[in-house]
Amino acid sequence: MMFKTINDFDFKGKKVLVRIDINSSIINGRVLESERFRRHAEAIKQIAKRNPARIVILAHQGRKGDNDFTDLKRHARILNKYVKIKFFQLLPGREALRNIEKSKDKIILIDNVRFLDDETDIEKRNNIIVDFARNFDIFVQDAFSVCHRAHATTVLIPKAIRGCIGLNVEEELKNIDQLMKRSPLLLLIGGQKVEDYLPVIKLLEKDKRNKLLAAGYLDFLIRISQGFDYGAQNQVMQEQMQFADDIKELYSRFSEQIVLPVDYAVESPLHRASLDIENKNKKRKEVKLGEFPSDSRIYDIGKKTIELFSREIGKANAVFIKGAFGCAENKKFAAGTVSILKAIAKSKKFSFISGGSVSTAIKKYKIGNKFSYISLSGGALIAYLGGEKLPGLEALRV
Repeated sequence: MMFKTINDFDFKGKKVLVRIDINSSIINGRVLESERFRRHAEAIKQIAKRNPARIVILAHQGRKGDNDFTDLKRHARILNKYVKIKFFQLLPGREALRNIEKSKDKIILIDNVRFLDDETDIEKRNNIIVDFARNFDIFVQDAFSVCHRAHATTVLIPKAIRGCIGLNVEEELKNIDQLMKRSPLLLLIGGQKVEDYLPVIKLLEKDKRNKLLAAGYLDFLIRISQGFDYGAQNQVMQEQMQFADDIKELYSRFSEQIVLPVDYAVESPLHRASLDIENKNKKRKEVKLGEFPSDSRIYDIGKKTIELFSREIGKANAVFIKGAFGCAENKKFAAGTVSILKAIAKSKKFSFISGGSVSTAIKKYKIGNKFSYISLSGGALIAYLGGEKLPGLEALRV
């Protein structure tokens, strides 16, 4: 491995900066707890066992302008379930340093680094985050999921002080290597972030036996780029149409290796006479491909598609899944995601699970720990699998 790890440093008596990623979904003001908290806590504990003088944790939540852009106070409470920390509602800077120096706490989390423009503006002179980092001895990058961002906490800090990858980044790289050694490889791509999926489609080029099962927005955009009319779903996809030409070109190259759904589940209003208050919202209705265009939005793949995709899973040597295949947070539309995950678990193939929505579904629907590896990363992982160099990793490469 071309990176230094925590085993390459003596942490005793040292001041350590650790970058983690506890960026979370926030619903009705509640930060959803994810596997990221537990696994980052374990990595922090491993560093703490090496007797550093202090561990200061850097993290973020959301982006400026987004609804989920907020402080880390609630995140700190969740993290504290797994490792004893102190939260300072302060940003990197002199005040934070003074309070850290005075504190008797060994492990401290400071507030959302993205509150500072210096996190994203790496060309700025006298970067506050870099000046803050110079007061520490060692930097540990434990968040593979942010390494595709050229930010101060990914590319500038390793230039200012000695750095290494943390246990979670090390584990990620090892399992990516295991995945890439196996073929034929089956890629299952769902969710909404079409732009994040473009690089991984190129894995179909590496081996003609590799296949991609597309669902969610990638599936919709492939068909819309071919002139298909879903009806209401086409209107939802307007923001994604900027990627239509790229998707059309990729599909023309790899269409024989891409499998698309043959049916879907949509919302259907119940009869107005229904007295069941809970069911006055919407219910699941299965719709064949030939029944479109439709006035209903699509919220899941249908039963025939589940059967089709499950057969493909049985043929693969390794399975990679990114993104839920439907609105898995709603039990009415979780059948696609849950059934596919169960089929992967049952197959006992090498399985690499990526994405918060999938990890959440595994936990919510009690599918169990039956997968080879569950990644903490999203866009960074896709970029890496597609052959892109990640700035945060390159900054730490020996």
